[in-house]
Amino acid sequence: MSFLILYYKDDPVAKGVLRALDLKRIEDLADVMELPYMPIYLEKSFQDYDNVIVLSIHDSSSGKPSLTVHSTGNFTEKTPLGGSKLSLSKANAWLNGNLLRNVYKYAVALGIDKDFEICFEATHHGPTIDNAVTFLEIGSTMDQWTNELAHEVLAQALEETLENYDNYPKGHTYMAIGGPHYAPKFTKLCLEEGLNIGHIMPKYVMPDAPIEMIDKAFERTINCKKILIEWKAVLSPYKQYIKEKYEYQKV
Repeated sequence: MSFLILYYKDDPVAKGVLRALDLKRIEDLADVMELPYMPIYLEKSFQDYDNVIVLSIHDSSSGKPSLTVHSTGNFTEKTPLGGSKLSLSKANAWLNGNLLRNVYKYAVALGIDKDFEICFEATHHGPTIDNAVTFLEIGSTMDQWTNELAHEVLAQALEETLENYDNYPKGHTYMAIGGPHYAPKFTKLCLEEGLNIGHIMPKYVMPDAPIEMIDKAFERTINCKKILIEWKAVLSPYKQYIKEKYEYQKV
């Protein structure tokens, strides 16, 4: 399994996390690449890597302090933040799950778990390439983007995840559907029950998303065997489609 750590040259989160990383330790685990533009606008896949991990700011109008993990793609024809319409990158749920659990572990260890929301985000924005793409982010204002403890949390979580990746259990994975963007129920299942979740399709995209995007999210989540469905937060046609085609678990 091969990893590329990618970042935009002027991203304050990436700069801070890179300073906090043990580069001698990380160079045996992944390659690191700087881009002159934001990775959400990346258009090419990387043939030499299975996984692309992007260090990035999380920008939110709410200003909520957050440490987030998510896969990438566009469930609708709208592409305001890069990527192709109706297209998803691959999603490595094992990577996503272990990263999120390690972010939580080190946030607790460094005493900032009460200062930041630690969560999955739903799949959104570009790039939409053929690699498995995972964004590792700090949100949502300059105060958090430059927070050295938050940088340290992401750096330690990333180092531990990559160093132990081959030893983590590789059971079946899940895609998830329903609920809000910050996915509290799916985050809880990851942190408390150890479920590994790839693409997350939120309720807000459903009015504009073709129902067949469920198939794409399932297929693009590596080793996916079951759909987690937040039953009360999914439109009825989507429920029926899943019931007829997939093994699923209500949450």
